[in-house]
Amino acid sequence: TTTSKSATTNSDDSYSDSDSEESSDSTDYDSDSESDSDSITIGDDDIDIADQKAYSTSFTDSSWAKSTFKIDKVTVYKTDGTYTSGSGNDKKDFNGVVKVHMSIHAGQDISAYPTQAKLSTNDGQQVEADMDSDDFDGDLNSGTDSDGNLYFVLSKLSSVKDITSIRLKWDASYDTDDYDDDNAYKTFDTTLNLN
Repeated sequence: TTTSKSATTNSDDSYSDSDSEESSDSTDYDSDSESDSDSITIGDDDIDIADQKAYSTSFTDSSWAKSTFKIDKVTVYKTDGTYTSGSGNDKKDFNGVVKVHMSIHAGQDISAYPTQAKLSTNDGQQVEADMDSDDFDGDLNSGTDSDGNLYFVLSKLSSVKDITSIRLKWDASYDTDDYDDDNAYKTFDTTLNLN
């Protein structure tokens, strides 16, 4: 996924090479503090942030396969300007990002795919997880722990306060030889109120 910023009045915001990105970041004294940061990094791209709002959430689901899925933090970002993600037919502009932090404890060998999740918002948008989300899912062995961030880019976001709830759906499964086991495939579906 390639991300580029549309033309703005500030000519310092070019992403032509990694040297210019690092030199511009070095003047941002808040870059080490996530809560005060003026940019986020998705994949190889730095996204300038105009506003952000973080929410602590307490979602926990231990109902399937002796495994536990937790979502403890959701952050809504309003970008500073309009960015473009993807290429060709998948190319789209966005000015908002939702970051979801998830952790997984595998109670048995499972395959879980939150990085292929779909997110829908209270204002009617539905998007799939960005390809540059953290790589923390897939085949997980019994007894292992994994966590990471899921990124969802929103094509329209006037204010971070506009997003008051999100619905998240993702799939998981495990291998079984028992044809009567109807529990081997699971679609998680949760709605989180952000307040």
